[in-house]
Amino acid sequence: MKTEASSAQDINRDGTLDSTTPVYWDGRQQNLTATGKPVYKITALAVLPGGSRSMLQLEGSEPPPYSADAAIASQDEVKLQGNFSVSGIDYCSQSGTVYGVKTTQDINTAGHAGTVTGLTGPSPSASGTYENAPSTYDVVILINSLKAYATPIQQVDTSVSYNASINTYSGSKVTLGNPPPNPPPAGNNGTPAIVYSGGNVSLTSNNSKGCGILIVDGDLNVNGGLYYHGLIVVRGIVSFTGGGSNSVNIYGSIVSRSSLINSSNVGGGVNVVYDSCAIKNPYNAFPLKILAFREIVNY
Repeated sequence: MKTEASSAQDINRDGTLDSTTPVYWDGRQQNLTATGKPVYKITALAVLPGGSRSMLQLEGSEPPPYSADAAIASQDEVKLQGNFSVSGIDYCSQSGTVYGVKTTQDINTAGHAGTVTGLTGPSPSASGTYENAPSTYDVVILINSLKAYATPIQQVDTSVSYNASINTYSGSKVTLGNPPPNPPPAGNNGTPAIVYSGGNVSLTSNNSKGCGILIVDGDLNVNGGLYYHGLIVVRGIVSFTGGGSNSVNIYGSIVSRSSLINSSNVGGGVNVVYDSCAIKNPYNAFPLKILAFREIVNY
């Protein structure tokens, strides 16, 4: 692991090269506060049969997990109608409580029959919510940072079809990673998959499931039941349009750029529970990102 002394870099600019504290990377800059993921120094020496030698060294770190601050986060309005339950209380019990619903716009709960729990923003925000909140993330940047690690949705589940006329991937009873049993047992994170859709996604039936990170570069429409364990990131609108007898059960977080709508889900309802483990676990499989690369001479 990298230290200030091993790299001759004064990371925190205190005039001292620390030889014991590991250096971390938070996705934007390196630090000594254990924020993000540790930075590793990797050195390779090559010697050719004729005696020529070359030594290369790189610094790398895994991308740090997305720091979700709500079970549902939207940069547009959120409509919660019908049967729903949104909880910002960490199911994994590792990082405390976040907002149930946080949005830069308004939250519409007209005709609702559900509950929201978690942190509450300034008045007039209702319990568990934060309306007209300042934006703390950029969905486009988040999508672009994740999709390089992802597998196209049709390769993850070959039953998914594509309609070019409406730029939509559709599937019934799809599997996008294998989640743990529902509800998730403590410490069981399933088998995650990093899935990318270059357009809209429409999921139907009562038996769709997934685990890991679902990246939708368009709208996401769920009609029927869905069980997902992980992070869902959507550039467009997220819609739960009802139908089916099973619930929509999501453990992790939903992040959207446009509206999130639960439109009177008359079936089993919609349940979203913040789970820090479900969000962080898929990142453990990411390869190192190269932060610096150099050739060492005169060794």
